[in-house]
Formats: sequence, structure tokens, C-alpha cells
Amino acid sequence: RSQISKQFSPSEQVNLLTNQINDCFHMVRKWMSKYYLQLNEPKTQIIIFGSSKILQQIVINGVNLLSGTTIRFLSIVKNLGVQMDQRLTFDKQITTLKQNSFHTIRNLCKVRFLLTKDHMKSVVNSMVISCLDYCNCLYYGIAERLLNQLQIIQNSAAKLVTGKYKYDHVDNDLHDLHWLQIKK
Repeated sequence: RSQISKQFSPSEQVNLLTNQINDCFHMVRKWMSKYYLQLNEPKTQIIIFGSSKILQQIVINGVNLLSGTTIRFLSIVKNLGVQMDQRLTFDKQITTLKQNSFHTIRNLCKVRFLLTKDHMKSVVNSMVISCLDYCNCLYYGIAERLLNQLQIIQNSAAKLVTGKYKYDHVDNDLHDLHWLQIKK
């Protein structure tokens, strides 16, 4: 998967999104053909990152390439498994992560009685905690409510491993499991 990044101000959008982007695609196509590769333009995605104020100033909603392909701007793209939105809030990423994690936790609850605590810890580490840890540096500076959602996932995973119930506290258990709290 190829990625191209270009910084511009809203006043430069017409020149960049009509002329420069076509030149960029031409150079990418040229490089790819040199190495016997082909650009799949219909699968190409474009997103513009910025604050709400900046995004309101963007009046162009897509790009027409010289090859005839039209690419519309997306509000969310997936990159290395991480869903990025235009304002980099990671709302959709954390919502999806929460859904997938709780689906896994519910399924593991069904077989909990078949595993020892150490085996359950290994399974939860590999199937839930690893998902929380993946690209976690991107979560620096996100909203407190989203950090709380991540903490809820970790707490539920700890309760699964330790056999605690829904309303039990897990602060000491996180320490015993050698898991740092999300906010730390």
C-alpha cells in the first residue's frame, strides 16, 4: 500500500487538488511501471486531515485524475488496521476496538472453565490486550472519554482472567497481571 502526504492551506486547495495531485499520481504510476507494478486507482483513498475550522474551508470533495478516475474524499480511512478520521479523534477506531474486544471477551467467557488462570491470561494477552497495545502511541492526547473506553476494555479483560464479577474492582489485579492502566 502506498501513501502520499501533502501539506497545504485551504487557499491552495484548487491548485493542489487539481494540478499537483495529478502530477503526483503520474510520478507514482511512472515509478510503479518501472518496477512492473500497477496502481489500482479505483481502490485509491484520499483523506484531508485538519481541524473543524480548516475542514469547513475545503470546498472540493474529490479529485478527477487524468486517467478518468474520480476519487472522492473520505472522512475515515484505514491504515495498517487503524481507522483514522479527518480530525484524528480516533472515535471510530476505539468504537470498533471496543466491539471486537468485547466480542472476544464474551466468547472467552464461554470457555473459561476449560482453562487455567495462566492459560486464560495468555489467551487474553494475545487476543485482547495485544489489540489495545497495537499502535497505542496514536492515542496520545485523545479525549478522556475515549481513554475511559479503553480502560473499560482492559478492566473487563482483567475480570475475565481473575474470575471477578461485573461490579468488582480490578485495580490491584491489573498490578498483579503486570498490566499498566491505560492512562499511565
